[in-house]
Amino acid sequence: MSLFLSYTDNPASFFTDIKNSFTDNSKTLPVLTNLDFQKELYTHGGIIRHLVKVKGSKRETKAFDFILPDKFSHIFKNIEKANDKPVSGAMFFKNGTTSVSALETYFSCPYKHFLRYGLKATEREVAEFAPIDIGRFLHLAVKMYVENNNFDADVKVLKDTIFKTLIKLPEYKKYLADPFTKLMLFKLKNELEKIFETIKNQFKCSIFKPLFIEAKFDSGYKIEAVELKISNVSVKLHGIIDRVDVMNVGGQNFVRVIDYKSGNAKFLNSDLQFGKKIQLFIYMHALIKSGYRPFGLYYFPVKFKFSKDETENEYKLTGQTVDNLELINCADENLKCENISKIFEVKLKDGKTVKSNKIVSEEELLKKCEYSVNLCERAAKEIIDGNIDISPQRGVCEYCEYVCVCKNYGFLGERQV
Repeated sequence: MSLFLSYTDNPASFFTDIKNSFTDNSKTLPVLTNLDFQKELYTHGGIIRHLVKVKGSKRETKAFDFILPDKFSHIFKNIEKANDKPVSGAMFFKNGTTSVSALETYFSCPYKHFLRYGLKATEREVAEFAPIDIGRFLHLAVKMYVENNNFDADVKVLKDTIFKTLIKLPEYKKYLADPFTKLMLFKLKNELEKIFETIKNQFKCSIFKPLFIEAKFDSGYKIEAVELKISNVSVKLHGIIDRVDVMNVGGQNFVRVIDYKSGNAKFLNSDLQFGKKIQLFIYMHALIKSGYRPFGLYYFPVKFKFSKDETENEYKLTGQTVDNLELINCADENLKCENISKIFEVKLKDGKTVKSNKIVSEEELLKKCEYSVNLCERAAKEIIDGNIDISPQRGVCEYCEYVCVCKNYGFLGERQV
């Protein structure tokens, strides 16, 4: 049983009497008197930040359990357990596996990875139609459209059918009671038509065909897990590829990997260099190990955005394409006439591809895939060694769900990469 007392800068005399009445092995119990700590206690966020800062102190953690917001109260119970023993790889690599998204989180910030995948800290769900829900809605609609595999069908008819199916699902039906959310959903219906038309064009203007939809690569599946070599420890990397398309040219199967992206769909080489976006390369590596040859890897932007310019192709595949003119012409049969692809970021001039960072040789793409695996091995080793440093990359803190429980509150100490 514990008793916790608060007092002003000049406590009454009876406070000292009470304090002296409680001893531990003939020693008076310590009192929390840090002025900065007291100031922090004016807000829930302040309490949480302090508790994370002193997470080794079970006494302070227990002291304020009762006033923590429900949203994060469970975090500190896990922190208390975590402090009973050092952080180890077993905390993250159960059954000797991890995911690509987990390692991307580690590269964004080791401490964020610790909170999300070590302590399993999650935000309390709120009954609102948030941007993440919009992304999931569009993602599921696209999945259903491609699974239908009838790109000659009327897009408007399929759009109506898929939309009606989706809004009957419990996770979306509940939002129809709110007029604003209902309006939002029906605006998404109009957006679906533009997305479906774009996907239809991706297939109708090429010899690519859907091969895998939400393909899982893991042990025992058609696409094997990627094995990471870390000293004497074996960690297998698994994940789910949103879409894989295939075309057969000269008796060989070439694949393009497509990841649906509701957020930032731009790709920069620095994103790969610093581990911010390695998913596409790991996915391609897994496919290459399964006997396929690479054509390209892309993000397909699936987002809630309404363009006033109806001619603007805002859903163009963005990523990197192998510099092989024969394959490129097979992937976009209109390119010979138009010189600028409406499907992916490729231009032609005088019958040749215009060099850019979007066009790479097959050898270079293979090296980037190997580099991504090496990055994952490095990350896994650092995790096994117990690294949970607060070391965010630039911009990560701005939208981080853990910002209120982090000593980096205020966006200090970001890695400038």
